[in-house]
Amino acid sequence: MPLLLAVVIVMGLLLAFSFLFLQPGTAAYVIALVDLILVVGCLVTFGGTYWYCTKRAMND
Repeated sequence: MPLLLAVVIVMGLLLAFSFLFLQPGTAAYVIALVDLILVVGCLVTFGGTYWYCTKRAMND
């Protein structure tokens, strides 16, 4: 699970870097926005799952 979080974080950093060169209104910008939604969704899902599993393992 930490590997997936690292991959999603790197994807987010690369996406943030690409927003510096994109111009609003272009097709690439729309694709980047969709990618942003996917990256944030994955980060929330994998981060929440990792937190829950770690918390549950500490209680056992």
